[in-house]
Order: sequence, then structure tokens, then C-alpha cells
Amino acid sequence: MIAQAGGTAVVREETAYLFIDGGYLRPAYTQSLEGYFGPIENPMQFLDFSELQSRHRNARKAFYYDAHDGEEETEALFQRIQRERGYHVRLGVLQGAGKGLRQKEVDIRLAVDMLTHAVNGNMSSAYLLAGDRDFRPLVDALVGLGVNVTVLYDASSISQELLGAADDAIELCWHSWYQLSSKGFRKQFPIPHASFVGPDHPIGAGECKRVLEGSFNGKRGAVWRCVNGGQGTFYVIHVPAYSEGISTLRIPWNDLEELRHFFERKFGPIAEEAV
Repeated sequence: MIAQAGGTAVVREETAYLFIDGGYLRPAYTQSLEGYFGPIENPMQFLDFSELQSRHRNARKAFYYDAHDGEEETEALFQRIQRERGYHVRLGVLQGAGKGLRQKEVDIRLAVDMLTHAVNGNMSSAYLLAGDRDFRPLVDALVGLGVNVTVLYDASSISQELLGAADDAIELCWHSWYQLSSKGFRKQFPIPHASFVGPDHPIGAGECKRVLEGSFNGKRGAVWRCVNGGQGTFYVIHVPAYSEGISTLRIPWNDLEELRHFFERKFGPIAEEAV
């Protein structure tokens, strides 16, 4: 980044900051996980904020903006975020009641902080986790100041105008949110692992029988039921030439319905045909 200091250009090192709209993050994360696993008690306790920070150019600082609703869970969340290395919590206020409850001073705090850091030359890149169109003028101003802006967003709620103003955008799908969850959560709620293998890779160890075939996100494939003395019974989604017409998609799991659910959420629809 090149900044002006007393009329002289000063080259600063590449530095990334992360800015989080908490009012956007909390429902996006919660709805994404519960859309896959069903109801989860206090799901925000499982989001790994350190991982969120490190995955985006290992952002030097992270700023979280929200408003307190008076709940103990919310207070515990804010305290946990504040304890994270490099994180700073900025709170606005809530006004109104019921469905008319609205955050105040939150967005303006975020905008003032981002512009201040940009003008002071503190950051060369900014990651903005938000989805509201109201942030478009802010992003326009930051880009004009020479800051490279990347919007992090959930596809269920995002302004196309905001995406268009940014230099880059990264979608956080349900699988991304899952990967940003704590190791404890991922151990308690495991999911299948998809891999791409060569065409000669075996379907599975042991005796395998095809139990379903059809179209898997538009590609011809099948589900196989395999019986192995050491692993017991498990199922494998096997889709030849799935990636670039070469690599075979292989997904093993011990439960057929969970396997189908995973594929349809991560890759796309399954159109079943009789075997």
C-alpha cells in the first residue's frame, strides 16, 4: 500500500484487518448449521473466531460490531471474542421492542473505524463480513483510498450491489461455516469427507454392491454398499469423471441417508434411477 505522508509517498507493508458485522454473522452461522444438523443449543459458542481470523490472510487485527440484548449468552459471547488475540469488540445499542427492535450506532462505528484505519495507512487489505447494501458507499470509499476490500458473505442474505463494489468476494457456504466451527463441535457432529481420486481407485474395501444409480449434480454415478470385516457396512458415492472429466468423486459414510444429505447440500441434487 502506498500512503501520502507530508507529500511524500510512504510504502507500507501488506497488512490485513477483519471487520465483522455481528448482527449479520450470528444468524448466518446459526441458520447454516441448524439447516444441516437441526436445532443446536447456543450454536454461537462453537464458532472458532481465531480460525475465522487466520483463514483470511492471517488478519493482524479483527473488529467485531454488535449490540447487547441483555442475555447472558450474548455477554459470554462478547467476552469470549474480546479474549481472542487481536480481536476488539465494539458495541452499539438496541432500541425499540419486539419486531421493531433495531441496532443503533453499530454500522456507523464499523464505517468510522474502517475509514480511520484506511486514512491512517494501518491496513492495505480489509475483509468485511457483512451483507447489507448500506455498506456499499463505505466499500466505494475504501477502494478509492487504495484499500483492497474483500466481502465475506452468506449466500442466503447478500446485496449484489455490495459485492459489485468490492475488489473480491468469498462466499461462506454451510460447509465453510462448519470448517470454522470448533474441533469439539466437529468431533460431536462429524460429516462425510469427499475426495477426488483417480479412475482406477477402488470403490471400497471388501465386497461392494451397487444400490443406487442416477445423476449426481448432473454427472452419472452410483451409490455402493460395501461390507468389510474391519469397518462393517458402509456406503460410497462414486461419480466417475466428476471433476474436469477426469477425477472421480468418492464419498464414503456409514449411513446412507446422511450421505445423500451431505451430497445434496455440498454438491447438488441426486436424481435416482432404479438399479
